[in-house]
Amino acid sequence: MQVLRLLFAILVTIHFGGCATSAPPSMAYSDAKLALAKSDTPQVRKYGAVELRKCKRKFHKLQKLIEHREYEEAKFLAKELQIDCRLLRQKVKRREVQAEVQQLQGKLNRVEENFVQIKEGEK
Repeated sequence: MQVLRLLFAILVTIHFGGCATSAPPSMAYSDAKLALAKSDTPQVRKYGAVELRKCKRKFHKLQKLIEHREYEEAKFLAKELQIDCRLLRQKVKRREVQAEVQQLQGKLNRVEENFVQIKEGEK
């Protein structure tokens, strides 16, 4: 009878233990790591340094979750990190374009000022 109880306890432990844990999210982890690597560029460091630091902190949290075998939460965080990195790269592109527009606007203003001075000089 005790052997039967012990066998039952072992089977229950194996069954529920197998259900409670899932496989490590190695593909999600790899994708998140690649997304972070693609985001760590000079342009991103210039125009999105704060967001890049947040992404790096998220990646470290992801590593801790995997170390602690919290795989389900790690999968969600890995996906979130991929999205954050993609969004960061888009924001940086927008900021680069905005900087170029401002630079061109400054050049245009100088040309207009020169034009006005030339026109006034002709009078």
